[in-house]
Amino acid sequence: MNDYTDIADLYDRYVTDTRDYAFWSRLAAQANGPILELTAGTGRATVALAGATSRPVVALDVALAMLRRLVVRFRDVSLPVWPVAGDARRLPFSDGQFGLLVVPFNSLGELTERRDRVEVLRESRRVLGQGGRAVLTVHDPEQRRKTLDGQVRQLGPFWEGDRCLEVLVRGRLMSADVAESEQTYRVLGDNGQVIEERQVILRFALPDSASLVQMAVEAGFEPQALFGDYDECPYEPGRSPFILAVLGCA
Repeated sequence: MNDYTDIADLYDRYVTDTRDYAFWSRLAAQANGPILELTAGTGRATVALAGATSRPVVALDVALAMLRRLVVRFRDVSLPVWPVAGDARRLPFSDGQFGLLVVPFNSLGELTERRDRVEVLRESRRVLGQGGRAVLTVHDPEQRRKTLDGQVRQLGPFWEGDRCLEVLVRGRLMSADVAESEQTYRVLGDNGQVIEERQVILRFALPDSASLVQMAVEAGFEPQALFGDYDECPYEPGRSPFILAVLGCA
């Protein structure tokens, strides 16, 4: 699992995409019990989940630095959000406790070992009640490989007051289904001078739809749907940006 501790205070500066909010809101509104969000981070998707339901939303992450940002985000907001520090491979919850479980923002792929991804799915199935659903998101592997060419790509600038953040990303394949992303974070003043620079290296897997479904079946799920985007269009390998897997509990 990747460690975002060193960039937790910068994360919300550059991860600002809200295209998935309506999708998570629809799921939350349909949930038949409490909601569990795995790899919740700073609470980016938690906002959409909690804002659409009166049911409790449990936001779990292994990185305390990210969870602290989530606590600050919801500190003065009257939404039923409960942050929990924990490992998604060993969930600290009783059997059948939740009605909906979500893994947003391609986070399942951050477990590069297949056995770890299967363990997350098994634990997810365990804590979901009868009729519950799990929804997982990963990159479409063919689309994602197009950006793993060793070239540097710049994200930003992202301004905050008189300072801006630039993120330089260089991605490459480590093997057929595991990639590495070298990320450099530069904080610049209004004169363009670099004030601070940090670097992290992240690794992630690129499971295809067939392997994702197979892992889900091994874990005891019944695959219900595969969407290719947050508008719930059918997944098309090599053409859709994402794989959104909807899994049911018998």
